[in-house]
Amino acid sequence: DTDALGHIQKRDPVGVRIEAGLDDCPDRDVRITAVTAYEMLGGAVALIDRRKRELRDLIPAFYLHQNLVEYLAIWRGLILPYEAMAERIYRALPTRLRQELKDDARIAAIAMVHGAVVWTCNVTDYTKVPGLTVVRAETGSRVP
Repeated sequence: DTDALGHIQKRDPVGVRIEAGLDDCPDRDVRITAVTAYEMLGGAVALIDRRKRELRDLIPAFYLHQNLVEYLAIWRGLILPYEAMAERIYRALPTRLRQELKDDARIAAIAMVHGAVVWTCNVTDYTKVPGLTVVRAETGSRVP
């Protein structure tokens, strides 16, 4: 999930706990999704645009964008795509759920296509997706 990856990228205390949980996981085949990369970069672009409108210093916003581009480069070859099967799964979710979860529903659909587990700090939303396996990222524990 994007939030969990953000913590890992920042190496903050939550990110350190998530990394430890991933290290203890028997299946260390960790991937991110194209939607996650989009959300991270989109947030940085939105920050740049907002600071331009507010006539504020752009240097920190461009630094964030550069930092994210460089960080996401380490995931090359490990980014699960948003393809036709994920789109079908996404479209099969109830409209209300798609509206509520927004791009998290797309991340869930990608995970389901690949039989992947979603590690997230936001278990409340992801557990609403039927058939999705969810792990509370901060503890590494599977959510029933």
